[in-house]
Amino acid sequence: MMKTIVLIFLFISISYSTVYCQSVSFPSNISISKRNEFLSNETKIENLPIYFDNVHALPEGKNPQLIGVEYYGFNLQNKVPMISTDDFRYGHKFENPWISGDATGFLSVLYWLPSNGNYTLLYCILESGRDDYRCFLITTTTSGLYIDHKLVHDGWDNINFTQAELSSDLTLKITEIRMNGPSYISRGEFSTFNGQKANLVYKITPEGKFVLQSENIGIMKTYNVESLESLLSPLP
Repeated sequence: MMKTIVLIFLFISISYSTVYCQSVSFPSNISISKRNEFLSNETKIENLPIYFDNVHALPEGKNPQLIGVEYYGFNLQNKVPMISTDDFRYGHKFENPWISGDATGFLSVLYWLPSNGNYTLLYCILESGRDDYRCFLITTTTSGLYIDHKLVHDGWDNINFTQAELSSDLTLKITEIRMNGPSYISRGEFSTFNGQKANLVYKITPEGKFVLQSENIGIMKTYNVESLESLLSPLP
């Protein structure tokens, strides 16, 4: 009887580690066009968890000058939205009908994070020199081809509709306020809005995909925009 129990335990452990628990590390077979510049310029995040919120400070980067993702040879195939103004609520996200030169953002690498497979995991910021910004976790092949992405931080100043935590086993916890208004409202035209708080948990697979593990959507309620300075944080 005891032997059977041990065998079952070992089977469960091996199965779980095969799917999600590989040790995290930085892939060495990077083959983007400006590999050496990428390796020397970009800050590696050696220790997880890392938080994208209003409370925890991000680590200092090696290079204070933002460098575009495409410059290094990453090809995102237009998969990551490039609009950085305030069109960011559900039903209207990334669909600003008044898009102009100021609305189109510049996507830069901030950090290189360890992964659990043969892919790169990047933390990137999309901004256009204004107060608005969005930050994404983006996965690519080691040759720079797009795999997947998730929005993990967005807003302006200290007001963020989306905040997140990436843990040491590459579990990604996202908390966001979903604004569900029937029409587009610019940032300067509202102080309160109707929305729902959503808590989502993803696992990043060894193939670089974000797989949803759980989703908890709150009730519709009225939010004050300025309350978002502290509403989502600290995480969890």
